[in-house]
Formats: sequence, structure tokens, C-alpha cells
Amino acid sequence: LEKDVHKDTDDSRVEESLKDIYERLRPGEPKTADSSRSLLTARFFDPKRYDMAPVGRYKTNKKLSLKNRLLGLTLAETLADPDTGEVIAQKGTVVSKDVMKDLAPYLDNDDFKAYTFNPSDEAVVTKPMTVQIVKVQSVNDPDRVVPIIGNDNIPLSFKHITPADVIASMNYFFNLQEGIGSIDDIDHLGNRRIRSVGELLQNQFRIGLSRMERVVRERMSIQDTSTVTPQQLINIRPVVASIKEFFGSSQLSQFM
Repeated sequence: LEKDVHKDTDDSRVEESLKDIYERLRPGEPKTADSSRSLLTARFFDPKRYDMAPVGRYKTNKKLSLKNRLLGLTLAETLADPDTGEVIAQKGTVVSKDVMKDLAPYLDNDDFKAYTFNPSDEAVVTKPMTVQIVKVQSVNDPDRVVPIIGNDNIPLSFKHITPADVIASMNYFFNLQEGIGSIDDIDHLGNRRIRSVGELLQNQFRIGLSRMERVVRERMSIQDTSTVTPQQLINIRPVVASIKEFFGSSQLSQFM
């Protein structure tokens, strides 16, 4: 990070940063800012291509929400009711489970300690994003004030990550340097999940639809749109082939 900060200041521009990211992800291909935006959007923010299921959203919220991250920390600011001004927790209070019982209803409110960022028009995601920020004392150095940034209680219906998730995740990594947070054990069974046959088949069906969409786009580009019919554009073979491939060659095929 320090080397990046002291890099040529001209490279801090959005366009150059996007090109640099694309060059690292797709070396050898022509790098453009628009290509980088499309790649990052498809990789992280497109619901059609990125699906972590409701349980993935639940685990992400559990890891990044303020309710779990503030436990055991000392507040570096006074928290008050935004409507009445009533003090909920004084500065210097250690957030115990009892204190969290009083704080939890406010933290569940999207407007409590909420900060909205408005990205520039050149960014990958241009929509405003909201996060929750509470300042605490560093565990390693009590004189340091450290912000804890939560992802603002994203609903379970969001099965892809959001910019708020990215900001909260980066903040979590920085907080680890301050002795705040914990590192997950990737081998722990609590961090693993069994995918049912229905979910696997749904994913395969989605792949088939993506292939069919690509065929439709190619045919639309070469045919006269004034005379073309849906029957001439749509071919269901990619979907059928994808499903047959699942039942014929899947690791579970011997059980189905």
C-alpha cells in the first residue's frame, strides 16, 4: 500500500486505475476503462453471474455488520438517538453484550450512523452507497481512534456483493492491524456449505440461458431486425445441452 501511495500521482486517476486493473486481470488484451468497468461489474455486481445465495448474504452480513464487530471494543465517541438526542452509550464505554442489547435496535436502523458516498461518474458503480461508521479505540494503541465501517444491513435478497460490502471488507482488513476482528479458518465446517441438487441444476440452467443469450445477440447483429422473428433468433439447444450435460457428466449423475 505504501508503494502504491508513493507511485506516480497521475496514476491515481480513475481511468488509469481501471486500465491498470484490466491489464492485471487480462494481460495481453487491449486495455480500456470501459472494458475494465464491464469486467468488474460482471465479476462482482451482476446478479446473473454472481450468486452467493441467501446463506452467503447472511454470512457476509454477520461478518461485516457493526453488531458483531463492536462487541468487546471501547467506543471513541458518544452514541445518541438520532431522533430524540438521548444518549445510548457514552464515549469510553466498553461494548458488552448488555450494552449491545441497547445498541442493536439502532444498529438495525439503516439511518443510524449512516454515511452516504457519491461515486464519481467515472467509477465502476455510480449509484450512491451507504455504510455505517462507528469510531472505537484501537486494541493495540488505545490512543488511536479507529473507524469500524459496517455494510449497512443489506437484505438477504441481495445475492451478490455490493460496493458497501467491498468498503466494509477493506475496513475489516485494516482493523486487523489494530487488533480488531478475527481471521476465519477456511477448513472450519461452519465456513462450508453443501449445495443441493436443485441449486446445482439451477446454476446449470443459468449457464444454458447465458449461452442462448449469446447466440440470440449474434443472430440479431447479422439479421434484418425489421423482418426477423423470435423463432429465427431463439434456439433452445444450448439450454437442453447444458441440462443433459449436468445429468450425464455431473459428479452426482450416478445417484440421479
